[in-house]
Amino acid sequence: MPDDLRGEIERRSLSCDIAVMDIEFDAVPYNGINLSAAINELLPSSQIIYLTNILEFAPDVYETKHCYFVLKSNMDLMLPRAVNKAVNIIEKSKEDAVMEIVCDGSRVLIPQHDIVFVERSQRKLTIHTEKSDYSFYSSLKKFLSQANGLFVRCHEAYVVNLDYVNVVKKDVVQMEGGRELPIGISFEKNFRTRYMNYWADRV
Repeated sequence: MPDDLRGEIERRSLSCDIAVMDIEFDAVPYNGINLSAAINELLPSSQIIYLTNILEFAPDVYETKHCYFVLKSNMDLMLPRAVNKAVNIIEKSKEDAVMEIVCDGSRVLIPQHDIVFVERSQRKLTIHTEKSDYSFYSSLKKFLSQANGLFVRCHEAYVVNLDYVNVVKKDVVQMEGGRELPIGISFEKNFRTRYMNYWADRV
C-alpha cells in the first residue's frame, strides 16, 4: 500500500535494492514519482522501475533517478528485462564504488567492497579494511550518504558492511575475523530488518 511505503520512508526504515513503482495511486495526495524522489534521497543506490499505463506522466518521471519505464501492457515481456538491468546496475556499482577520503594529508580512494566496518570516535572516523585502517575527519551520517546499500548502522559509533557480517547475536555483531561490535538499542530494529532483507535477497 502507498501509505505503508510512505511511512517506511518517513521513518527512514525502508530497505530495498529495487523498487517497482506504480505512478498513480487512488485517494492519496501524492503519486509514485513523489515516493520515488524520496527513495532517491534516502537510498541513492536503489534502482527505481516505473510500471504504468499513464504516458502523460512520462516527462515528470525523468525528474527522478530511475533505470526503466515499463508499460503495463508490455509488463510480461519488459518487467523481467527491467529487473535484470537493475540487478546489473547494482552489481556493477558494488564493484566500482569507491570512498574518497583525506588521510594524513593524502587523498585516498578505498573500494567500498573492501570496507569491513567504520568506527566513530569523537569527530574522527576510522575505516577498517582487511589490510589497513584509515582515519579521517567526518561523520557516520556523511559516510552513509556516500556509501552503497550494503552499509548499515548498528550502533551510534559503528557502521558495518553486511557482506562481512558473520553472526548477529543478541546484542553484538560478529564480523569476519572475529571482531564483535555492539548493537545499539536505537539502531537495533532497523539493523535487524536490513540484515534479514540482505539474506532474503540471497535465498
